[in-house]
Amino acid sequence: MGRLIPTLLLKRKNIDVKGVVDIDPQFIGEKLNKFCDIEDELNLVIESNLEVLLSKEKVDVVIIATSSFLEKVAPLIKQAVNSGSNVISICTELSYPFKLYPKLSEELDALAKSNNVTVVGTGINPGYLMGLLPIVITAPCQNVKSIEVTRMMNSAKRREPF
Repeated sequence: MGRLIPTLLLKRKNIDVKGVVDIDPQFIGEKLNKFCDIEDELNLVIESNLEVLLSKEKVDVVIIATSSFLEKVAPLIKQAVNSGSNVISICTELSYPFKLYPKLSEELDALAKSNNVTVVGTGINPGYLMGLLPIVITAPCQNVKSIEVTRMMNSAKRREPF
């Protein structure tokens, strides 16, 4: 996802990508186009610190695609929100955080409201791909008797943090 998201965003004419941050030392300081299938005219260099990137200029939206666990991404969300940025994250637990993390959810909600920004957790699995997408795809159908979603992945091809 970390490679796919910037690849897709940089192909859009209506989105101005300001920077990319990664925790993996092999990526830091490298140009983004070395790892993504893009022609990066901006020559974006992968940064190691979100706070530094946000201090350089105003960023409307920060996309966080680092972890499925809310407690791990919460510090990044707080940094982004405190800088006045909206947040979109694929963090699975952020798709409905109020049950597992009621205090943290309330804290993030209050912080977002006080900074007049939004925090949206799309989640990938579950969430978008295994929840919302099947519903949207079947919306035109008159009758749906069942929906079956199977998640299959090759863990050997995932990055070390996984």
